[in-house]
Amino acid sequence: MSITVCVASQEQNGIATPRSLKSEVTFCVQGVISPLLANLFLHYAFDLWMARTHPELPWCRYADDGLVHCRTEQEAQAIMAELQARLAECHLEMHPT
Repeated sequence: MSITVCVASQEQNGIATPRSLKSEVTFCVQGVISPLLANLFLHYAFDLWMARTHPELPWCRYADDGLVHCRTEQEAQAIMAELQARLAECHLEMHPT
């Protein structure tokens, strides 16, 4: 997917200000925008969900890899089950390994 944004500006009191914003989205199978879109999507599908549902657990995510710090194996298995359900709601799935 590629995104093209064109911004025209006009000068007002010597300062350039946006006059119009035109965006055009075109589909492309793979492109440089794919990691950006994945990151934005996972921000809502994972990051905000973790902050809302498990604020007591430290976690981190880099691109499409995530790590949740759990205290016990049982807690890890419970979080994994919850996360699989959350990702399914977003039409995603966790890698099996």
